[in-house]
Amino acid sequence: MNEHGPPCAESMTGDREGLASWDTAIGLLSLPTSMWTRTVRPDGRPHVMPVLLVWLDGAVWFSTSHASQQSSNLASNPQTIVSVRDDRVELVVEGTAVQVADDSTLRRVAACFVEQQGWEVEVRDGAFHTDDAAPSAGEPPFNVYAIRPERAFGLPVTSDFTPTRWRF
Repeated sequence: MNEHGPPCAESMTGDREGLASWDTAIGLLSLPTSMWTRTVRPDGRPHVMPVLLVWLDGAVWFSTSHASQQSSNLASNPQTIVSVRDDRVELVVEGTAVQVADDSTLRRVAACFVEQQGWEVEVRDGAFHTDDAAPSAGEPPFNVYAIRPERAFGLPVTSDFTPTRWRF
């Protein structure tokens, strides 16, 4: 987040009434629901994959196999987009993914995955290890990334609020 508190919210349509709150967005990022990450391949083609995400300490956290296309993409271009939807809002978060390998931090993130997603992992050697990953997830170890939002967009599925852009 910015140094001065919560992100700056602004209307995407010019209507200044009914902006969505950032707390609503954080709540959505904490739900056990389908979420997607978008990365960019070294040749510029997009890459989209479903992932489990958690919200902790002002960042979105996710993991991916060390041998995955996603890990390879992030090594060459860390710009990432995360998106999630529920019955009220579609949320898009843009930011830079940073690989985190500190075991004490990863233990806190792992506890968050249990709490928010019901997914248990072992933290070892700067990565997540588990036999309980989706068949498409690849083999462990799983690199762990944090994305601090730089810009986010909340788009109403219903007319509960005005389309909102947050700048951090």
